[in-house]
Amino acid sequence: MKKSHDNTIAAQLLGHIDPHSAGVTPSLQMSTTFVRDAENALVRPDNSYGRDQNDGVRLAEDVIAALEEAEDVLLFPSGMAAIAVIFQALPRGSRVLVQSGIYWGTMKFIGDHAALLRMDVDFIDTSDEDALDQVTSDYDLVFIETPSNPWLKVTDIADIRKRFPNAILAVDSTAATPMLTKPIAHGADIVV
Repeated sequence: MKKSHDNTIAAQLLGHIDPHSAGVTPSLQMSTTFVRDAENALVRPDNSYGRDQNDGVRLAEDVIAALEEAEDVLLFPSGMAAIAVIFQALPRGSRVLVQSGIYWGTMKFIGDHAALLRMDVDFIDTSDEDALDQVTSDYDLVFIETPSNPWLKVTDIADIRKRFPNAILAVDSTAATPMLTKPIAHGADIVV
């Protein structure tokens, strides 16, 4: 079967139809708690907490996975929450390469937490091939943002993957969205 165009996937939400109302726009689930039976077991175990485990969140994750051509998606309340989890999941002592000149919130988070997380961080303009040619270290994580915010510098994701084949490659693609760039297709492991 032919793959739907990204605009169709986004507009039709993978063909979602609400089973209760037959509406084509999904309902927002406002509840944070769900019914339990006499033994205190959830009636629907897949709905355990409203913020991150309900039908609307799962539908959003499925649509984003289709658009990103990703194996799996985990939705966060903000991009910074997702970025924080990426860095906090690294073991202490990790070596990290971070693109310089990216979103100030990301830079502040890394500046505030690098020492606490015992990370060795190098900041490099990853859009500059000459600067990349000077790098001789191996890294556990390479974190880039393309196009960057606010400078709109573009980093070649596939080139970064080739240069750092053993590193986890995380790409903040907020400005491009999957409508313009598919970082996973270019070698990214994680997309924000």
